[in-house]
Amino acid sequence: MDDSEKISGKKIFEILKQLKNNHVILNIHVMGTDFEGLTIILGVSDGEQPRFFIDYPGGGNSPVPLSVGKKCYFEFSDEDKIKHSFKTTVHSIFGKRIKFDFPEFIERSQRRKTFRIPVPSGCRLIYSNSNDQYEFDVMNVSAGGLLVSLKTVYHKSGILFKGNRLKGLVLSSKQQDISVKIYIHSIEIVRIEKIDDSDRSNYGLKFIEIDKKEEDKLKRFIYYCQRRILKKRGGLDD
Repeated sequence: MDDSEKISGKKIFEILKQLKNNHVILNIHVMGTDFEGLTIILGVSDGEQPRFFIDYPGGGNSPVPLSVGKKCYFEFSDEDKIKHSFKTTVHSIFGKRIKFDFPEFIERSQRRKTFRIPVPSGCRLIYSNSNDQYEFDVMNVSAGGLLVSLKTVYHKSGILFKGNRLKGLVLSSKQQDISVKIYIHSIEIVRIEKIDDSDRSNYGLKFIEIDKKEEDKLKRFIYYCQRRILKKRGGLDD
């Protein structure tokens, strides 16, 4: 279900070096916290222990919650406006310079090959862990992921943060003519957006792992949603 390309090996050095040379601005999110800021790469080394270091992230007057061993999620766009992202860990901190290990891979988003389809009202995505249960309102669906919504008051930054992967979810929809329950092994949170003048936040989710049987159920559900929309527009006969 993955609609992205994973870049690894020597290409990582080439990309990071190009980001440095072109002074490309990166968005940095300290995982497990609410902090997001902007930074640039100041240096890259591809020796036996390849690492890169960044300028101290800009984040207003708030202190940056960085420490050795802290995991961070980076995002940037290339000259073609295609989004890239990667995760890595703080190796060391020298004043205003933070050094990181090279990421295992850099993820390059593909140009969208699938389109999102609105779902019927009442469609839910349910996620449970040992302490809480989250019930998201599903807004639309595609073969690659979901857009869901949740009241901001239920947002927990230690669980619902960009780059985090959730396991064991259920997509559920009960309509007069169809009842659907699709089990999703894992998803990744790729976008979080607080909606202005609203008490809700939207979450862009990407499917990471889903069994073939459940994937087939998902395709049938998407087909059902497509036909439902066409029927409302008068494009299908009863």
